Amino acid sequence: MPDLKMPNIQAVFGGNKIIENKSITEDKKKEITEENSKVDNEDFEKIINLDISKLVDFKEHIFNEISENEFEELVESISQNGILDPIIVRKIDDNKYEIIAGHNRTRACKRLGMKTIRATVKNVDDDTAKLIMIDTNINRRKKLLPSELMKAYAMKMEILKKDKSGQPVHNEENPTESNKTREKLAEQESVSGRQISRYLRLKELNPDILRCVDKEIIPFLAGVELSYLKQNDQKILLNILNDNPTLKISVKQAETLKKKKGELTEEYILDVLNKKVGKAKPKFTGKVKSNVVKKYKDKFKTDDEFTELIEKLLEKYFIDIENLSDKSQTS
Repeated sequence: MPDLKMPNIQAVFGGNKIIENKSITEDKKKEITEENSKVDNEDFEKIINLDISKLVDFKEHIFNEISENEFEELVESISQNGILDPIIVRKIDDNKYEIIAGHNRTRACKRLGMKTIRATVKNVDDDTAKLIMIDTNINRRKKLLPSELMKAYAMKMEILKKDKSGQPVHNEENPTESNKTREKLAEQESVSGRQISRYLRLKELNPDILRCVDKEIIPFLAGVELSYLKQNDQKILLNILNDNPTLKISVKQAETLKKKKGELTEEYILDVLNKKVGKAKPKFTGKVKSNVVKKYKDKFKTDDEFTELIEKLLEKYFIDIENLSDKSQTS
């Protein structure tokens, strides 16, 4: 498959997480205003001061807004330093620009009552715009939710399956082709192919269970195991969690439920979560604990001598028990 050219991250943005990066002011491009620029020449990438009222959100934006605390930090940074790291947009008609990267910075500028915002105008197709949107968020955010990474990796996987003409070239039902795409994505993201697969598994989760994973009520790896359950099984589990908010699910418990997928009942799930399932009953093995052996090892010459004594003591023990039982019945 011909390689799809991925955007150069350093060329796309230079920010340090959410707080604006002052270093971008060094060697920055010559700024021009929207009025004196010829934006129709889309092959020429430029930074312009863009009217905020002309901005619209990216139609396939998949990331949540940053936390309130992070947003307040961003507002404070912009109020003191301005927009040092331009947002990225593309022109969609004569009067509107679509925000590819910079939704939170745009919100912050609106909060501050700013009328214009520094923006890099790019002439890119839908797939390239998606890649820029994904990579800027993955690299700028302090933390992404499992559901956000799930959507990001799934979107990238679909793009990687296409050739330069935008047509799918991988057979989705061919495991070898799918694995090639996954491994290519894993290399780009500097994670393992197995980790990519884990995030993609989350697509099979009930939306409410996925929200529990996002909120860390259910551990990420437990969520991955639960994704193998039938949808009806997941609904039963969800009802139990709603009725018993103190119950927690461990990875091991999720694995136990996975083994019974399609056969789960409310009673069985409750037994698993209440740790009534999976406890191995102690079995007699005849082994003597090492501390006992160490304590009496100098008292015996051979193992046979030790075994003979144990046999005599056990015989006497059970005879005594039997005698006590007979006395209790006759009294």
